[in-house]
Amino acid sequence: MNEKDNQPELPTSLAGYQCVESGITELGDICVLRGKPWCFVDRGHPIIPASDESNIYRKMPVATNLGEGTVCGVQGLDKRLDAILSSATRKQRPVASGVLDYFPDALMEVAYCSYMGNEQHNKGKPLHWDRSKSGDEADALIRHFLERGKVDSDGVRHSAKLAWRSLSLLQKEIEDNK
Repeated sequence: MNEKDNQPELPTSLAGYQCVESGITELGDICVLRGKPWCFVDRGHPIIPASDESNIYRKMPVATNLGEGTVCGVQGLDKRLDAILSSATRKQRPVASGVLDYFPDALMEVAYCSYMGNEQHNKGKPLHWDRSKSGDEADALIRHFLERGKVDSDGVRHSAKLAWRSLSLLQKEIEDNK
């Protein structure tokens, strides 16, 4: 939280956010000016199509447990993907049937790893990826690989930490190549 005006801190990176082209602003939406997070916007304003100067960004949805009888899903992801990907490209990225449906238990463990990491490194703060806490994905990934099959002292499987670090490494590689 920003102590001056009791507002949450703006993210330093737009990872996990996507540009919103139309609709109405929501709580947590960010105005991005010339590629940099500038301010939070008030809820309920019409969104003007993105320009070269400023855009509205919204936090991407996350996988959630949808209760008994369902494994997991991503609420709202299909609508948001429609806005940024062509039909052919979307079909080449089957998030639900090609990832979530294949690895539901493993992904739940990675989500638990993420939660426990936040508890360790950002106690009392909402779940978020504080990239300033660690940037040695490759070394940490290998360290957890060497301990695969075991549970770490915090109760989290080393293989889940290995998977989280792999995703982190991949996310950063993709962002660096955009």
